[in-house]
Amino acid sequence: MMAQVPGKLRWQCRRGMLELDVILNRFVDQHWQSLDNRLKAELEKLLSCSDQQLQKWLCEGREADNEVYNIVTRMRQADNHPPS
Repeated sequence: MMAQVPGKLRWQCRRGMLELDVILNRFVDQHWQSLDNRLKAELEKLLSCSDQQLQKWLCEGREADNEVYNIVTRMRQADNHPPS
C-alpha cells in the first residue's frame, strides 16, 4: 500500500510562486513514500519557510540552513535526476 501524502502537507506545497509549486509538488508526488521520518520532519520545517527563502535554496542553489539541509540536498538531487 502506498503511503498517502497528508492533506495539510499537500496544501503547504502550494506556494505564491509557480516555480516553487512545481518543484515541491513534483518532489512530494515522486518521493514522499521513500522518505524516512527524519526527512519528512525536515520537509515540514522547510514548508514553514518563506517563499523567498525557498527560492534561494531550491532555485538559486544557496546553502540551506542546518535544520533543512538534508531535505534541500535530496530535493536538488531528485531535480537533477528525474525518474525515467
